[in-house]
This record gives sequence, structure tokens and C-alpha cells, in this order.
Amino acid sequence: MGEDQRCAANWRKLERHTYEVLDAQAIKAAQAMPEEPEARAELVDALRVALGRLDATDRQLLVWRFVEGEALREIGRRIGLRKSGAEVRAARARKRLRRLLFRPRMKDH
Repeated sequence: MGEDQRCAANWRKLERHTYEVLDAQAIKAAQAMPEEPEARAELVDALRVALGRLDATDRQLLVWRFVEGEALREIGRRIGLRKSGAEVRAARARKRLRRLLFRPRMKDH
């Protein structure tokens, strides 16, 4: 399975969690993958910057979960938590990443 397919499959897994309240604007932005290479590159750069601002454990956890498709039980084992702890940690890491990606931009004065 290619990386794009794996990311799409993981995104679908995220959408199954209806109990989680997501920002509608964030969902629209995530689903609207631009076809123009420049716009796509801009999104990829924004994601790299936001991931770089997360702490190393949160960043690695998100990569394991949503890029590599690792199970929460395995992630928990790697970071010394139970499955439920890894699930909470992943949810909090996603929330921090969303804040970094979708917070209002400050205008220069």
C-alpha cells in the first residue's frame, strides 16, 4: 500500500470516531487536497512546520499512528503506556497539531 493510500485509510479511521468533536473548518481544509503542485507543496510545508513544533514524542506518535498505521496497543508499548493511554495521548497530539495548523494567522502591522 502506498503512502497516499495509507494516509487516506488512516483519515477514514479518524472519521469513524463520531464522538470526537472536530472543527468544521479544519475538516474542510484537510479534505480539500489541492491538485496544483504549488498549493500541495504549501500544505506539506505547513504540516512539516507544525509537526516540527510538536514535542518529539507527540510527533513520533502521530507518525506511527497515522502514517505507518500502527495499532494503539503497539504504540502504547513503545512509549510505556496502555492502549487507552496511547489513545488519549494520540488525541491530545492531534488536537495540538490542529491548533498549530489552523490557528488564526497574525497580521504584520
